[in-house]
Amino acid sequence: MKFKVKKGTKLFKKLDEIGIKCRNADKAAGKLAEELKCKNWARSSFVLAGGIRAFQFKEKPENWKTVENTYDCFYPKICKQNKELLDKISKLPIVKIEELNDIVGFKSQFHGNRFYKTVGISWVNKNFILIDVYEECEYKPKKDMIEITFSEYKKLNKK
Repeated sequence: MKFKVKKGTKLFKKLDEIGIKCRNADKAAGKLAEELKCKNWARSSFVLAGGIRAFQFKEKPENWKTVENTYDCFYPKICKQNKELLDKISKLPIVKIEELNDIVGFKSQFHGNRFYKTVGISWVNKNFILIDVYEECEYKPKKDMIEITFSEYKKLNKK
């Protein structure tokens, strides 16, 4: 199921606010990653935005551990030398999945062997927001959500 939420509605305002919160949380994480001069970073697990669960470097820094089952993703070990950095990481803002789910009225659910934690959301245009819900999910759209076709969703999501 694909939906469009138009600017000017109450739902758009709430979704726009959480979008701003997400961008700010990711910016804070990105700033810390930049300070560490890492190649890239991965946000915390099971959050909509923010936090850091892994940093990507060419080589493993001293007193860091390998994470993400890859050769170039690392996280600081818990030790005296990393206390300040671990403190900074723990204070990074995050946006919880439940914050979005509460706004759109989505409940996490299993279908087959897949678990759907939340809806897909695209802040691709200042005049509308797009929502994507897996077809098998039990979901009742909010009042301000306009159901659209897959082809329209695809077209709008490119803008």
